[in-house]
Amino acid sequence: MNKVYGFTNEFVAAYPEIYDFDNADVLSIIGSGDQYFTAMLAGAKNVTVFDLNVNAWYHFVLKYTAIKYLNFDEFKKFFITDNLNNIRLYFKIREHLPYNVRRFFDMVKVTRMKFSSIKIKSCFLDSFKEDDYIKMLPYLNEVNYYKLQNILNHTSLPNCIISDFTDIALGNERKNYDLLLLSNIYHWMDLSPINFKCLLDRFDSCFIQALYSWSYFGDIKDFKDLDFKLDLVPAVKPTEFNQGHNYVLTYKK
Repeated sequence: MNKVYGFTNEFVAAYPEIYDFDNADVLSIIGSGDQYFTAMLAGAKNVTVFDLNVNAWYHFVLKYTAIKYLNFDEFKKFFITDNLNNIRLYFKIREHLPYNVRRFFDMVKVTRMKFSSIKIKSCFLDSFKEDDYIKMLPYLNEVNYYKLQNILNHTSLPNCIISDFTDIALGNERKNYDLLLLSNIYHWMDLSPINFKCLLDRFDSCFIQALYSWSYFGDIKDFKDLDFKLDLVPAVKPTEFNQGHNYVLTYKK
């Protein structure tokens, strides 16, 4: 099973201060889904999501549906306190899931695996507490949660592209976007900063969140030399090494 991220490990609460989401057409990696929810809460008109891992889509739809049909305390209990392992709350939203997503989670249950088994485990991610998530994720504020719930209740599931970002950038079906949210996919690609920039240049004029980094590593200087803008955001885990900051690189195409 290809594992998924339960929540982001990026301080996405800072994105509405960096980017203009109002009425924007956005292309976002799925990941945990939190980039999508942040964009919608910040006023995006439409968000198309993509990922190479189809299980990320199944988890995203589960979270999307949970936000629509669970109250604030139930959502926190299902996704944070019980780490997805709450069958009662799953059955509360099960009938609202699309067939293929419901079938995926039913199969996990039939094989007697915990729902939490679909999630990536790491010392970094597993050290996160509820207070950490609340700071990082705008929709984990109760007022914002119900605002997002209302937004989702007036929208449909987003268009999803199960594909590698390179294939999207090089394909013939690209469309105009106002903003791209790419998380840290650069770290997973065997590209130099200049070649990554060439890939981003395949898109029409837009703002591109090109890289999120938890440390100031060597390539950041190369990106700055290529006219990428660097923003400091609060560190998801402040340490003596990051001096309380993470780094977001933006490319204006």
